[in-house]
Amino acid sequence: MEESTRSKPSRHGPLWEDRFKSVLVQGEPGVLATVAAYIDLNAVRAGIVTDPREWRWCGYAEALKGQRLARNGVYEALGEAGAQDRGGEAWKRMHRRYRQLLMEEGRQLRDEEGRVTRKGLTPEEFETEEGRDFDLPAPALLQQRVRYFVDGLALGSAAFVESVFDKNRARMGVTRTCGARIPKVPMGGLHTMRDLREQRAQKPA
Repeated sequence: MEESTRSKPSRHGPLWEDRFKSVLVQGEPGVLATVAAYIDLNAVRAGIVTDPREWRWCGYAEALKGQRLARNGVYEALGEAGAQDRGGEAWKRMHRRYRQLLMEEGRQLRDEEGRVTRKGLTPEEFETEEGRDFDLPAPALLQQRVRYFVDGLALGSAAFVESVFDKNRARMGVTRTCGARIPKVPMGGLHTMRDLREQRAQKPA
């Protein structure tokens, strides 16, 4: 086949290239924590959110919701893979350490003329975080666990969810016979009609 004489496109950017990369990362705690924080801060640096916990698709937000694999990732990144405990004290310590790293790495940068060169936490916001030792108040932690309940369509006991499912099955156009779903993050015995996260990106079953 004759080689094309057309010139290559000169545009560079996320539409055509350079968006996703594969990098071999050294499996040392300091390196892993830096890379994990960089990923969790992507939405902050893009100006989508002001706190990484507000970006529902990052591992940090999942860890705050209580997702076990996400929390294990934080432990491993901080070099504390064997420190998990059932009482939650180890997680509280690990969370403060990791949140401090996120807040320090996520600070806003300005040039000599005061123009923002990298989006992130303002000096005032960082001082607030530092003043509470990089811990989150109880209402903020509770919000992380319940903010996406609306994704479940119906929330309550298994019997309640099944009754709602039976009444609306024909309208929903689903083929499954069981309506109640157990959330991946246990919520005191509550059930939902739809998985709280992954199902949003899929067609209804």
